[in-house]
Amino acid sequence: GLYTDDTSRYMLGIKEVHDLPSEEIESRFQLRKGEGCIRDGWGYPVSDIGGLSTIYTLNDSITIVLFAPIDTMKEHGVSLRDRLEDYKAHPYIKKYLEGAKLREYEAHLIPEGGRLKLDQMYTDGVLLCGEAGGFNSSMWVGVPPGMLSGLTAAEAVARAKKRGRYDAEALSVYKELLFETNLPRMLFNARKFSDWFVTSARRNMEGFTEGMFDTFIEYVMEEVNFTDPKPAPLMQHAYENLVEPYLPKFLRKPAALLVKLLEKAETWNKMRKIRGAV
Repeated sequence: GLYTDDTSRYMLGIKEVHDLPSEEIESRFQLRKGEGCIRDGWGYPVSDIGGLSTIYTLNDSITIVLFAPIDTMKEHGVSLRDRLEDYKAHPYIKKYLEGAKLREYEAHLIPEGGRLKLDQMYTDGVLLCGEAGGFNSSMWVGVPPGMLSGLTAAEAVARAKKRGRYDAEALSVYKELLFETNLPRMLFNARKFSDWFVTSARRNMEGFTEGMFDTFIEYVMEEVNFTDPKPAPLMQHAYENLVEPYLPKFLRKPAALLVKLLEKAETWNKMRKIRGAV
């Protein structure tokens, strides 16, 4: 009864680990000896369900992962396992996995961090830490805060044991101990991110991603135009592609004017620096 599950706050992650000699991994990913890399992605094959992908290397293996929101998968009748097969068949991914041996397959439900208030993380005979408490945030923070919450929970249990009691009042020291760390602030930020992701970002993820690519392409193409001495207006491109579509209409004109003024000031400053440096 501490928490009622909300499927919009959960993602499913499925993962395959493929064995490959380190020399082969370093060659395929253009790495120096002992180096590794991680490549995160949006788009194919989960763009229609607001999913994500990642591929990363270890010393002797390559791991590929797909993530997608549970409720969106259910709504679209999507099998993430089938999508993983599509992902592996893509020429960009296939070239990395060629000749590799499948070591293991895993699937995992990933809750968005910051779901619970601190007062909901303990009751008579119960402490929630790690992923159960929402500490393993999906905000690219991962496991370390979950581990710290486990250490903090262990200290709370040790203090409760000294009192010979494990009721909610005795275990409430857990909350005090958490505030001696950065974890409450992390949970607050995680909840804000989770709210934004569920209510806004997921619906607009595909358009937002396209906007990022459009901004990048427009900026690069203008920046390599050697006939124009002025730097490309990155701020303006970013505003038009990533900000303006999500602003209320009455704010768009004044915001566009402000961005133009800021861009002009930034252009003048860049040109001044360039003249002084070359």
